[in-house]
Amino acid sequence: MVHRDYQLRSRRIAAIGPSLPPRPPPSYTPAQLAKNQILAGIPNYFPIRRTRRHDRSRGLNRSGNECYRLAALQCLLHLPRALSWFRQHNEVLANTDANPRVKNPCHLNPRNAVTGVVSRTKQNCMACNMRGLISQYWGDHQMNGEEPQPLNPSDARLRLIYNYSTTDDRFAPDGQGVDPQCDAEEWMTYFLDQCQQACDPNSAPDWRPGYQALFQFEFEEERFCSVCDTPISRRTNDPASSFKQPSIGFINCPIDRASPGTVADAINAQLVEHPSGGAGIRRNCSNCGANQLLTRRFRIDAAPEYMLVKFNPAYDDTPPREPGSEVPPPIMRKITNKAELPGIDERLDLTHCQVNSSTKLEYKLVAVLPHSGEVGHGHWIATVRNHPRWYNINDGSVNQVPLNFALSNPEVVPTDWNCRHACVTRDYDSGRCWSQPR
Repeated sequence: MVHRDYQLRSRRIAAIGPSLPPRPPPSYTPAQLAKNQILAGIPNYFPIRRTRRHDRSRGLNRSGNECYRLAALQCLLHLPRALSWFRQHNEVLANTDANPRVKNPCHLNPRNAVTGVVSRTKQNCMACNMRGLISQYWGDHQMNGEEPQPLNPSDARLRLIYNYSTTDDRFAPDGQGVDPQCDAEEWMTYFLDQCQQACDPNSAPDWRPGYQALFQFEFEEERFCSVCDTPISRRTNDPASSFKQPSIGFINCPIDRASPGTVADAINAQLVEHPSGGAGIRRNCSNCGANQLLTRRFRIDAAPEYMLVKFNPAYDDTPPREPGSEVPPPIMRKITNKAELPGIDERLDLTHCQVNSSTKLEYKLVAVLPHSGEVGHGHWIATVRNHPRWYNINDGSVNQVPLNFALSNPEVVPTDWNCRHACVTRDYDSGRCWSQPR
């Protein structure tokens, strides 16, 4: 006996003809496959508490020059798989007095064992404090009806994060107690580095690989003669500093004011390193002569879940030196003209930048961090995607905006705003970068 549904399907197949041949499975480098396997074990959803009536994003109020930290935190708080990674820190697996089992513990790391505890949060552990901040941000804490209220600058976890970061001279107040004007990406990179060091690798072997799968690119390097473009083999005894190190994205992308291009153009430019000023690596070239400078080209060997792109919108506006006068001090200004800024697209295709370009690699925009002001001072805000909506968050103020607001750079926002940093995530909708549940 044949089931009726099967009979109907058989008739439809006979009517439309044979099906298309199956799509070949994607092919990955060993390094990419390792990242994919790690990411498959990290859930990809926002940890919004069920008792919360609205999934709207929440503001963060500040006291002093803290906007760069707030913008960076807002970006991280809207990366769902990263939030799951933070929440796996000190995760209790079996809460028994006889034999408590904790995943990714920090208590064995000496750098976290010297201070007290606030609500089970170790004061000098950035990952502990971020885990607590996530619970408050996406929980039903300080709700006014259905609207989540901004967290106050006196919030214990925000203060612990801020106070710990002031131990680094770059973010420490000056002699009069005034916070410095800093860069959001610089602080975010510092913060993530502190978090990935929060666990002892012996007691938490999965913690740092999780960070690397979420944020860190790995590259394959090729070398060519800068004169004739002949390939030149790398030496096994080359110092590690001569190879491109893993990075959380593409930082300080220069902007050509005459032809700014797009984000993809800025990334392509960073994947080629030309020797300049006679400096660089030299090797014997079998084609054109000995001791030639090398051009280095990089391809993505393994791509992470998230990528940060940071532009450098500063340009030198120093007046020319007058004959017989002293050299004038440099004057750096920030680009604000939209025509001189790179365009931002919602989707970013980096398939051609990979070692294996037969497998699709696409990213989708999830956050933009605009900056207002001049070089060295100003104000940071965050425009973030809380699927499917976009929010513009200016300290404690949260407003829903259309996608064009994030892509405008700076068409929709005031003319002195422009994108300094863009954060993107691997896109699972278009081409599906790899097969794993969303």
